[in-house]
Amino acid sequence: MEFILGKEEYRSIKESFYNIFAAFLGMENVKEDFIDCIFKWGVQLDIDKKELYSFIGKPETVKFIEPADEKEALEHVYDLVYMIYLDGEVEDIELEVTTEYAKMLGFKPHIVNDLLKAIVTAPYDGLEDSKRRGELKQIIDDVLSQ
Repeated sequence: MEFILGKEEYRSIKESFYNIFAAFLGMENVKEDFIDCIFKWGVQLDIDKKELYSFIGKPETVKFIEPADEKEALEHVYDLVYMIYLDGEVEDIELEVTTEYAKMLGFKPHIVNDLLKAIVTAPYDGLEDSKRRGELKQIIDDVLSQ
């Protein structure tokens, strides 16, 4: 399964990637599996492996930027869930890493599964790939307005 990301989608997902990478690199006792998973995401986003290794060697070179508000935080989680789905293989470790990150941002763990379900079922609900992200952003807005 292959999806083509628009320039804005790619920028948003890459920004969210760097933020989760920084968050976990800044943790004292992060699981090695988590770093491996995040590294794999970087490779999927075509980030140079040398750059990724440099971050692991010098975690201070990448900074975690606290989302400005709940909406921005949820968009970061959404971007990561969307990235999990992009390669067509949803792995347990990916869900675990994203759930842990969502909890760091103040969300209940179920938000990751809720977002994944919405992404996976979007095509069956008649949404084309190009419209899926916009429609799911509206779902996020609706959830936050409640």
